[in-house]
Amino acid sequence: MAKIPKSMRLTGCSVRQNAQVTANATLDRAAPGAARGEVAEGVGLRKVALLGLVAISALVVAAGRAATPVGVVLERSFGGLLAPSSRGGTFSAVAVVISLAVLLACWWRVLRLALQRRVSLRSVGWTGATWLMPVLFAPPLLSLDAYAYLAQGTMLATGLDPYSGGPVLLGDDPAAARVDPMWRASPVPYGPFTLLLLRAVALTHGNLAIGVLLLRGIALLGVVAAVGAALRLAPTPRRPHVLALCLLNPITLVHLIGGAHIDAVLAGVVGLSLLALRRNRPWLAWLLASIAVAVKITAAPLLLFVLVVLWHQRRGWPRLVLAATGLAALPYLASLAAVSRPWGFLPALLVPGSVAPWYAPATIAGNVLVGAGRLLALPVEPSAARLAGRLVVLLLGGLVVIALVRAEWADWAGHGPARGRATVQRASTALLVVSLCLPAIYGWYLAAGLFGLAAVGTPAWSAAIVALSSALTFSSLPPLYAASRWPLVVAWGVALTVLGLTYKHVGRPVGRAGDLATMPEREPIAMGHLRYLRLAQAAGLGLIVPVTVGLLSPGASAGVASEQTQSERARVVKQLTREYPRLQLGSVLPATDFGAPYRVELVRPGEQTCDLVLGPGIGPRVRFPRLPEDPIERRVRAMDERPCPLPVLPVEDPVSSAP
Repeated sequence: MAKIPKSMRLTGCSVRQNAQVTANATLDRAAPGAARGEVAEGVGLRKVALLGLVAISALVVAAGRAATPVGVVLERSFGGLLAPSSRGGTFSAVAVVISLAVLLACWWRVLRLALQRRVSLRSVGWTGATWLMPVLFAPPLLSLDAYAYLAQGTMLATGLDPYSGGPVLLGDDPAAARVDPMWRASPVPYGPFTLLLLRAVALTHGNLAIGVLLLRGIALLGVVAAVGAALRLAPTPRRPHVLALCLLNPITLVHLIGGAHIDAVLAGVVGLSLLALRRNRPWLAWLLASIAVAVKITAAPLLLFVLVVLWHQRRGWPRLVLAATGLAALPYLASLAAVSRPWGFLPALLVPGSVAPWYAPATIAGNVLVGAGRLLALPVEPSAARLAGRLVVLLLGGLVVIALVRAEWADWAGHGPARGRATVQRASTALLVVSLCLPAIYGWYLAAGLFGLAAVGTPAWSAAIVALSSALTFSSLPPLYAASRWPLVVAWGVALTVLGLTYKHVGRPVGRAGDLATMPEREPIAMGHLRYLRLAQAAGLGLIVPVTVGLLSPGASAGVASEQTQSERARVVKQLTREYPRLQLGSVLPATDFGAPYRVELVRPGEQTCDLVLGPGIGPRVRFPRLPEDPIERRVRAMDERPCPLPVLPVEDPVSSAP
């Protein structure tokens, strides 16, 4: 009989049990991402993957049948998946809320399995591919931005400058009618490299489905680059968790890829720049960072971190300045093929913040200042207080970025090269801080810093990503102003119940009883990460609740107008369209900053546009008296006189046109 080794002579354990423990421990050391419990990976992950597939499929169907804002004209397309509701869209809104909650719960579940190292990198990848399939050929999900991209590409194709005006300059082109009237007259706030991509998409010659699929293909390439860079930056044992944190994230699947947002391109270029920086290729990192800034200027902090590396590796500062300037100018020179003024996006940077969600820190700070002024009985103008709040938040964010750059400089100056996890983590943190300090915050704004922090961030940063992604998953929803309120309340109740039960389930063991106890060398890591995951889910729930209340409240300012406001705006649109049949109505926005009910933008297609601010004495429920015959040729005092975004024809007699 063979002699039993000492390692297997344990009191209370059979030889077979100890052999199984030894084999499992060897398997874990050989393949950290492999699953020990076949039940947890084989059955548990399959169930979660199937449930997530059902949830995202239901989301695709429901989002395509959502109601559209007043003034948006969308035709049926995508094989019937895009069929906007002509009514309130209550059923669609309810289905979207519940589907998002179930998908979010499935993501939490996969994260837990990945933290316990019970799923392999391949199984997580297959789950992500399964969830991605319904999204690839769907209409844009939960956002109209893709239609704005197509309209801006059409402007470039027809010789119009998107930096000078919005898609309203296209006149009666169907591409302009698909854009939300809130942004129809707004210039493009993105960099020139974005316009270069949109000009390429315009080669579809107005085909809606093909144009959206091309945009989604570009977004998919950006996500693939970002995820690939994150996996390269992450240690091998953490890669299943990093892949689950990045690819299966609802922000990635629903908003970046499903919504075909240009921020996916930003995420990909930033990820490749960080990877080049980690591999000691600072000039390549500088070029990629310059391209990222030419996509969206919020990536500018990345240039500072690359510049620190270049400065400490310089061979003379004149050569550094010339080379850095030349490489930084390349994206702008390349974009000359699409736009004649690559710097034209600078005046339009305030456009995204013109309608700020109430939950954004900048909006909260402004409202706090307004409340403090009223409490102290100070003569504070609300618009000025809100602007001050935005400036305070931007200043705080700038101080954080400066502190991170100084820490990077200190590492290079005092301890040698700082390339590695610390550099990538600081740069990604700076990008995330900038996105959170903007006046408007939506889920896809996290893309710039999300993937880098997921790769090299601490467990606390991973928890922050989970919490922010969970809350901002609901930052963009179908229009709710015409939907029935009580079905929405029930839907949010169901959604929060699903997420609450999933949160409660996190602390329970997966698979058979005692599975963690048999792996003492893995228990501290797994349980520590699980505690952070529980904190992240609790924080996510805590953030979702106020967002829910804000979206359901009658006076919410998160881009959701009340039914009364929409009906009044529709009445304004109807009358102005009847009064000016030859002019295109750019937008009808609340003009609270000017002490008037509405601010109207009228455009003569292809020529010029003019702002009209409806006077305080004119109510939206009655017919406007003495509207000018031609507001383009004669600037009107009937409304408070304001300069127009584009040059107008000379005014010969501005007084005679006043009512």
